[in-house]
Amino acid sequence: MTPRRDVAAMDVLHRYAFFATVSMSGPWFLERRVPWVGLDGIAYNEESSSLAVSPARVDCLPDDPVAGSPGTRVVADEERLRRELRGAVAAHLQPVLEAFRPLMRRGPRAMWGLATDELVEGLWYVGRVVGEEKQAVRAAEELLPGGTSPFVGATGFRSCGDEEGSGGGETTRTRINCCLWYTVTPQKPCATCPRRTRP
Repeated sequence: MTPRRDVAAMDVLHRYAFFATVSMSGPWFLERRVPWVGLDGIAYNEESSSLAVSPARVDCLPDDPVAGSPGTRVVADEERLRRELRGAVAAHLQPVLEAFRPLMRRGPRAMWGLATDELVEGLWYVGRVVGEEKQAVRAAEELLPGGTSPFVGATGFRSCGDEEGSGGGETTRTRINCCLWYTVTPQKPCATCPRRTRP
């Protein structure tokens, strides 16, 4: 089945936004560093599954060993670092979301809902990969508690228990924004799809 134009655009944007947000949120979660990555500072090679990032600067905390190095900026505390991460991701994604909007026929709220989902799910993914799912969920909840414009909503995590499609993790969530992939494979909705019936 050939996907509709808006579905194909959503898939491309979803993939791009996931890698873009992980390039900033991953270092924040693992090292407490926020790279500011411009549109020309990121490249993904699908063949080798490798991501290359060249940040314009890196924000860090005062006690970070790289504090004071060229290309770094020291911020006061964890809350300020969270604010910088939200700012870095928003600055990177804003022109991308605007460029995709006409293709997807979605308003600003839906587009920023997608950005919120990618930021949350990227952190969650990194946490699961390194065996720190609970810490990643907590970090995401502190980063996006709701009311952090332009991002939409909060993380929406919950314990998954025996929930179908949970992927074996301890936690699941419902996406803010539907990725529309159900239009291609209606028999296999995403585990986090807002269209799924919840227990």
